[in-house]
Amino acid sequence: MRISPIGSRHILGVLPAENEDAPESIKRAVTFDQSVMADMEVCPLNLAKAGEMQMVCIRSASNIALKNH
Repeated sequence: MRISPIGSRHILGVLPAENEDAPESIKRAVTFDQSVMADMEVCPLNLAKAGEMQMVCIRSASNIALKNH
């Protein structure tokens, strides 16, 4: 799972990759055919470094909207 914050060129990765630390509402909504827009509170798992993806877990999500591809 990846997060692309609006207004930023950064990409955040959600860990662990096989069972992401995210609310069930987000896990159920994300598929290969649809993406999710939401207000999310994330917790960094490593330091942000230029040119590297920062890894996070999702603590909470609200205002969830689905977008079909």
